[in-house]
Amino acid sequence: MLRAIVLGIVQGLTEFLPVSSSGHLVLVPYVLTWGVENPIPGTPILAFDVAIHLGTLLALIVYFRRDLAGLVAGSVRSLRGSRDEGDRANAHLLGMLAIASVPAALAGLLLKDFFEGTFEQPQWTAIQLLGTAALLVAADAFHDRRESHRDYVSIGVTDALVMGTMQAISILPGISRSGATMFGGMARGLGREAAARFSFLLAIPAIFGAALFILPDLGGIPSWGPVIAGTVAAGVVGFASIAFLLRYVRTNRLRPFAIYCVIAGVIGLAFWAQIK
Repeated sequence: MLRAIVLGIVQGLTEFLPVSSSGHLVLVPYVLTWGVENPIPGTPILAFDVAIHLGTLLALIVYFRRDLAGLVAGSVRSLRGSRDEGDRANAHLLGMLAIASVPAALAGLLLKDFFEGTFEQPQWTAIQLLGTAALLVAADAFHDRRESHRDYVSIGVTDALVMGTMQAISILPGISRSGATMFGGMARGLGREAAARFSFLLAIPAIFGAALFILPDLGGIPSWGPVIAGTVAAGVVGFASIAFLLRYVRTNRLRPFAIYCVIAGVIGLAFWAQIK
């Protein structure tokens, strides 16, 4: 039960902070010698992974409930012929989210075996955390080069495809999904908060799709206690992480997260070298 809660907290904290939740879910059990393939005895790791991701998905839906309601209602009204600017903006944004979701969906379907294999190699997870650090430093550099920055309602097809491609790359453990997509948005001229908000909204179809794809693994769980505990922990901590990051990026740089990723990556490599 304690391991499940710890991993749920790790998932909720790192899913939205730009430090890679998948990387931490590989390295934390590895460093704590819980084992990478089955850190929670008696609970299938894929089933547990699906459950805690559903916890963070619920956190997203609750936090952005008004935004989501506006997107759906505005898009419906726009399809019915509404000329309201707000409705048209919501319909446009929903379309961009759909376009941005395509690269990760294709990558997940076509390269499923490849991505699953990377989760069994902690050394590559640690190295890819260093890659996340580089993306965050580059994102700050792109942001600092511009005197003005675009809001997320101005996102176009190219912006959506760039951020969607970065989301596909972040399937690799150690590459932060939020960090990679924020990098893509800031490289295209979005402000930090705008890139973060679009990144979080983009996470909803991504997490839902991934969970739906491996939902059958939830069957046959001998004990639901650890699964429920981990899911609740992931949801509560995830909600707090979203609120924190959106406030943080309004006035602060991403470099502290980059430093953290370097430290975590070096620690992971050190443990791998010692055990090897």
